[in-house]
Amino acid sequence: MKEVLRNLWEMGWRRILVLIHHQGMDGPEALAFRKAAAELTFEKLAADRGRGWWGDTPPETHGQVWDRIRVGPTLLPAAASVAGGDHAGLWETSLMLHLRPDLADLARLDDHPYWYTNRTENPAGEATAARGKAMLDAMTDAWLAELRKK
Repeated sequence: MKEVLRNLWEMGWRRILVLIHHQGMDGPEALAFRKAAAELTFEKLAADRGRGWWGDTPPETHGQVWDRIRVGPTLLPAAASVAGGDHAGLWETSLMLHLRPDLADLARLDDHPYWYTNRTENPAGEATAARGKAMLDAMTDAWLAELRKK
């Protein structure tokens, strides 16, 4: 992860956004990306400005170094009325039906009736590609609005 982020940085990307959909911002994927982003940022600061936190330049010249690589959730509060999170339930299955319908087969839900697919609330059997599209559109619109703030 760190090397992918390093390559994007060294190619000149000014803003790098990593969106995490699975297991939340405290899950292993998010933590690994956040750790890689922090380590890389510190390394680049030291290489560009000298050793230590501030390096050889005054802090007011540093700019927003922590905004260069940002790790965030796919689902921002602005999209919550249209989209939700689960594991192979209504929301995630709807998203998959929209994005990769070839990988989601609702006819197989009863093959192995896992608790998370057959929950009373938000069961995977009620998933639709249309809901997945609305969900993706809402998540995309929320992130575009967030990124335009800066």
